[in-house]
Amino acid sequence: MTASAGQNSYQPGATVNLAAALTEYGVPVERRARVEVEVEQPGGSRFGLSLTEDGTGQFAGTFGAAQSGIYRLTFRATGGTFRGTAFSREQIATVAVWPGGDQPTRDPGQGTRGDTRWCELVLCLLEDEAWQEKLREWRIDLDHLRRCVKVICR
Repeated sequence: MTASAGQNSYQPGATVNLAAALTEYGVPVERRARVEVEVEQPGGSRFGLSLTEDGTGQFAGTFGAAQSGIYRLTFRATGGTFRGTAFSREQIATVAVWPGGDQPTRDPGQGTRGDTRWCELVLCLLEDEAWQEKLREWRIDLDHLRRCVKVICR
């Protein structure tokens, strides 16, 4: 089984598209199985969905992601092999939505360059004896760490 989840948005209200494909030795498992998805919502409540087969071992379904947070999706397939032996498969996927999820993100470097307060904070902590002692316990080379911070914060 190969299962996947995609979404049309990263904001609450997104439509989540579920897909699963079942094969046996590379041959589609046609009309011999079913796929169910257990959806655990951000608040912890759960509901189930039965995916619809298109007749070629491909299964699909959708749901709306109204709440902000992480949705845990457990795909479960059950059916029979060519020889009639029962099988089951399970795969987990996740999707996430949050307010402003479709807004462009900032450059990962933004927020530190040109804003010296973070650098000042880290350099100040590196001069504190309690922090120094803890870093030594963790076997962190303080001189090397100071040099790295100064390079990043110049």
